[in-house]
Amino acid sequence: MDSSKQAQMQISLADLAARLGGRLCGGVDGRAVIRGVNTIREATGQELCFLTEPRHRELLASCSGAAVLVEREQPDCRPAQVCVPNVHKALIEALK
Repeated sequence: MDSSKQAQMQISLADLAARLGGRLCGGVDGRAVIRGVNTIREATGQELCFLTEPRHRELLASCSGAAVLVEREQPDCRPAQVCVPNVHKALIEALK
């Protein structure tokens, strides 16, 4: 991911979910601040990641990201979940 774009991002999880047309799943506190986007394997505690391939679902239990974009709420998911209608479209919007 482009680190210069990540450095510019700073938005609360609740505001990001609203901007993406999503909802926070599982009673998550939306005050966490998101400062970038990364993959499930590489995401850190202030980054948003995304689940686009079902084969990566098992990585959610050990993911260090602050939140993950998903189309449906996922069991055994450590990060907060932002449920959106289309992860690919939401990811593009998040990167704007």
